Amino acid sequence: MEPQYITKEYSIAVINHAIASAKFMEEKQSDIAELLGVDKSNIPKYKSGRQKLSPTGVKLLIDRYGMPRQAKGEYLEATLYKTVDEYLHAMDERLNDHYCAAFANIFSKSDVIKAIASTVSAKPLKNIDSDEPFSNLMFSQQGCKKHEIPHIIEWVNNAIKSDSFRTWYEAMIDHVKHKSTQSSYLKPTPPSLDGEWSDTLINRDDFPLFFLLADFYFNHPTQYSLPFQGIFESKHFSTEPLVLTGEQILHSTSKHVPFVRREAHTFLQNSFNFFREQDIGGLYISSDLNALDDLKPSSFDFFLFMNKDMVYRLLINEFWGTKRFDIVITDIPQQEIFLVFEKLRDKFGFDRETEVELKTKIAKAGGFIPGARVL
Repeated sequence: MEPQYITKEYSIAVINHAIASAKFMEEKQSDIAELLGVDKSNIPKYKSGRQKLSPTGVKLLIDRYGMPRQAKGEYLEATLYKTVDEYLHAMDERLNDHYCAAFANIFSKSDVIKAIASTVSAKPLKNIDSDEPFSNLMFSQQGCKKHEIPHIIEWVNNAIKSDSFRTWYEAMIDHVKHKSTQSSYLKPTPPSLDGEWSDTLINRDDFPLFFLLADFYFNHPTQYSLPFQGIFESKHFSTEPLVLTGEQILHSTSKHVPFVRREAHTFLQNSFNFFREQDIGGLYISSDLNALDDLKPSSFDFFLFMNKDMVYRLLINEFWGTKRFDIVITDIPQQEIFLVFEKLRDKFGFDRETEVELKTKIAKAGGFIPGARVL
């Protein structure tokens, strides 16, 4: 186990193994204390778990006395939260990061960038203001040349900061709130895109893509870039390797989704079929929009483990579209297990039978049930 992942249980295992090995080597606990550079009165504290070994101390003991045998367990790579409260409080921020990750994925695609440039066209760059038929004919259809794309995208990145674009986005949100239940976003007519944007060749069929772009820019300004480069990173997506030990005493599934989707996603969900059947600027980008399918969590699986030291860990499998995210709650005091369960039940809609099942499994595993008389 790497030093940064040391738990109290592992610290206890290391010190107990060192004491046993030292006795076999005809050494005393005072020798262990001397190796660690601590007073020998600290050894009982390490054994009881009242004090945890430092990473340096663990390394010294392992180098001298070897690695303790670990309990059997399940290896996985998961995002860790110390408490259930920390996990629940992070939900809104995690959903926000899921959106941002989807936007980053979509707006890094070359075809999406081409589609945006093609719908805008080079017309805003030319400042055409002429009654001559040929001048108007030049920009009667969407499209642009390859070498014009970077310049058009630069124009978009500046124009997206305009008051007219913000006004359009806010009007679209209001439009979506009232019309998101309609089978097609074309009824009634969405607000027009005015100001400097009136020089573009964007039409109503292209609005969903630019609504996505606006949602990305206004809700994630520090992450926004067009095209997006690199990989979106979030502390809520980072994982750590671990071995989950103990007996699984409860498995429960919830299809109650406690995440509230933004209006933009509701609108786009209702417009997906139409959106994906249309070409945007002459390009079909349906495959580039797959990241949007993973913005709706479908179900949650909960697995409660109890190890030999009566310490609880909670493994949560979150399913978002085609993706699965593993979450582990590392700190669940045994005297608070039912309080924790109530918080999860309130959030995910567990039934009363699940609590009875939990008590039955804990009792069978020899765990502590507050308020229950032991005969």
